[in-house]
Amino acid sequence: MKIGITYSQSTYSETIKYAGSAKHKSENLISFANKQDWGRGMENLDVVKLLKAAQNLERNISVSLMYSGLRVPQYRLLDALAEMGQATVTEMSEKLNVRRATASVLINELIGSGIVEVTEHNSDRRSFHIRLTRLGAGKLEAARKDIAVFREKLSQKYSPETIKMLNQFADRLA
Repeated sequence: MKIGITYSQSTYSETIKYAGSAKHKSENLISFANKQDWGRGMENLDVVKLLKAAQNLERNISVSLMYSGLRVPQYRLLDALAEMGQATVTEMSEKLNVRRATASVLINELIGSGIVEVTEHNSDRRSFHIRLTRLGAGKLEAARKDIAVFREKLSQKYSPETIKMLNQFADRLA
């Protein structure tokens, strides 16, 4: 599927290489691109190629996370949980923008691995909070270091202008 959006060839090429997460709807991508003043001519955004680029990026991040023993969804959950301190399954599903059932399965995996632990919810006996264990904090720290190495390597391949544009692109889609 190709969608007509006005912007330059160089921006198109760099955008396709490493565009961010594949989970976002195409409407957000189109809305973002249409609001930009890209300039010199009409290009067609190849959304299939963009999806493939996002999949390649995720695959490379997965390899980076291999040594910490985490998968990308687990890393995202632990990173969010570290920021929140503790959370319910519903809060995590909202934060990660996934269905509650998806968050529940992921949390159960992490509980079983000893990476997160369950604490009682003071005001609702039917609910519980999760928080990082010491093991989970260690895995998250290792994963963050590995991601930082990957980010640094990837950033060296692009100009500051390209990195700024890609970061703006990712921010608008997030």
